[in-house]
Amino acid sequence: MMASAMVELICFLLMYVLFYYANDTTHPAHQIYGKSSIVRFFVYCIGVGLGLLSIPWLYPAEINSLPMPTKGAAVATTTN
Repeated sequence: MMASAMVELICFLLMYVLFYYANDTTHPAHQIYGKSSIVRFFVYCIGVGLGLLSIPWLYPAEINSLPMPTKGAAVATTTN
């Protein structure tokens, strides 16, 4: 999960910098920066899916009492 969070952090930082340069229309490669920021967004989505996305599905079943783990997981999944 920590590696996933680091991937997300790096992707957000790179997207911020790339969007800054993509909005500068005087720069000759501003379209390439915009396309590269889209790639970083997809890498961010992959990072979330591989790491932090499992928390709402797995953690509630662990913290509920013994008779209620399936109901707790169902409520957590519904509200997610």
